[in-house]
Amino acid sequence: MLKKILMVVVVCGAIGGATGYYLWNKKVVSNQEKKSDTRIDAIALAQEYAANEAKANEKYLNKIIEVSGTITETENGQDGHMMIVLGNTDHSVQCAMGETGVPLAKGQTVAVKGSCTGNGMMGVSLSDCYIVK
Repeated sequence: MLKKILMVVVVCGAIGGATGYYLWNKKVVSNQEKKSDTRIDAIALAQEYAANEAKANEKYLNKIIEVSGTITETENGQDGHMMIVLGNTDHSVQCAMGETGVPLAKGQTVAVKGSCTGNGMMGVSLSDCYIVK
């Protein structure tokens, strides 16, 4: 009986270890490699969130979207990645860049692809953003 229990524990441990190893080494797909669900202008996106946040969340939240607009602010984050703001003073989209070393400047018009995380304190937020080439 003790032998059977020990065998079950060993088999369960092996299965658990193999599953853990697989999940630990699984390749994470960045937003750069994913297809955009939709394309929209930064000001239009911010206006949709301002008009009806719940409806905009249904449409954009946790989806990969491509947003185009003019950079109004740039800032380097603590992790070394750049944070850019697209739009204007009234309606803006904050983009946390997923890549480093990309030369971006205020006044430049760009299109970025990222994951919409909803409406934050500084406007609509996108994470893991990449420049669309």
